Amino acid sequence: MARVPHRGRVGLWLLLALAAALRVWKIGDKNIWLDESVSWENATASVRQLMWNSVTDIHPPLYYLLLKPWIWMWGDSLSAMRSLSALASVVALYLLFRLVDGAMPTGVCYAVVLWCVVSPHEVHYAQEIRAYALLTAATLGLCLAYRRWIESGGEGRSPLALYAIATAIALSLHYFAALVVAALWLHFVFGGGRRAVPRRTWRAWFVANAVVAVAYAPWVIAAVRFSTWNAWFAPVRIAELPGYAATQLRWMTFGYYEVAGWQSWSYVVTLGVLGGGGVLLLAAIAQRCDERDVFFACVAYGPVLVGLLLVPVAGDITLARYLPYATPLMVAAAGLGWSRTQLTPRTVTAIVGIGSLGLLPSLSAYYRAPIKDVDPRPIVAFLMTHVRHADGETPGQVLVAPGYISTLMRYYSRSAIEYQKVKRSDVHFMDRDVSSGGRDTWILVDQAWPNFEEIGEDTRLTPVDVPGNDPNKMRLFRIARD
Repeated sequence: MARVPHRGRVGLWLLLALAAALRVWKIGDKNIWLDESVSWENATASVRQLMWNSVTDIHPPLYYLLLKPWIWMWGDSLSAMRSLSALASVVALYLLFRLVDGAMPTGVCYAVVLWCVVSPHEVHYAQEIRAYALLTAATLGLCLAYRRWIESGGEGRSPLALYAIATAIALSLHYFAALVVAALWLHFVFGGGRRAVPRRTWRAWFVANAVVAVAYAPWVIAAVRFSTWNAWFAPVRIAELPGYAATQLRWMTFGYYEVAGWQSWSYVVTLGVLGGGGVLLLAAIAQRCDERDVFFACVAYGPVLVGLLLVPVAGDITLARYLPYATPLMVAAAGLGWSRTQLTPRTVTAIVGIGSLGLLPSLSAYYRAPIKDVDPRPIVAFLMTHVRHADGETPGQVLVAPGYISTLMRYYSRSAIEYQKVKRSDVHFMDRDVSSGGRDTWILVDQAWPNFEEIGEDTRLTPVDVPGNDPNKMRLFRIARD
């Protein structure tokens, strides 16, 4: 199918403009949450500390290294920091169109992109200070480069070089980029390599991936260490896997701010279009085994299936978060599946378009939600008023349990308040002397603390009712001065 010249793609540019508007609208309204505060802390640290933090964290350092100059140029307000992800998300949509263009009718390509433009899942990560939007762009970029190389008959050097660059970038953004690389290997060996592929093509493929391996080699030890982080994730039993998979699919489709539930018309229509297109694509593959169909099936479903197989071993790794690129690829696969029927291109475009309309209630719910996860702003504002005393007087101490929540607090209070971390393993820290020697002691307890519900029963603690705070998620206590 011939590709439409760029000058004729007015619809694409209108869709990208709509995407940009949706991704910057209210971008700074929701509070920073814990993972975002970690990104801020790493990006504002020295490069040496940034790299060390990444080694001891569960994410590679590239996103933080990119965020660092971004903050230097635009500042560290929420809108400024999140704008990097917003830009990456718009770039990802352009790459998605380039990837599907030619594989299905142009109208269906537009409908696929529209779906991802209004996707609450995609908008969510476009407004988050994390690597997921950039990972999606890099993953779609490496898939596009791979497609161009395959379409050149394995002769194009530039597409293969771009594949190697994009793959190295994706792997340096998140470890789970490896799953889509594995899917491409599966396609090349059993799909793209079905015909008599010249030996030089195989050699070029191995060389390109060897270059990626060499570029990634310095980080291999940290990547291996990531596989030992099982204790960080809640266990998922095999019997729980179907329900877990359904939840992840729902999040990938409708995001995390839900509406009426599975019985609402939007859920039924949208999942019907998405799932029906996937089934039709698999049926088309079984009938004619077209190389391009196999490619989209591999990259859309391969990483998700492998991720689900890893869950009983690795725990709840939240595939909807760690596989952000799965959403646009599954939508592309669904659009391709509907295109493989005897329906007219206009009918298929309408079907995919109607499926995207089912996302609008969830998108509206995302924008209406006032906060992300736990909102520390009321407590920080309270502490800024009550912890700092008159000049010359030593302020009271603020204990934070668990201690890693202090990163979240520091974004809003900066250096005005010094927080003392309580380790998550130190459940009985109150048995120690936590008095301040004539000063007030403030104890901030997050819902992640093991005995969050019971700690308020300690008679030494006086609960503090902070206006605007949700005590079900974060609680503040006070030990009066002696």
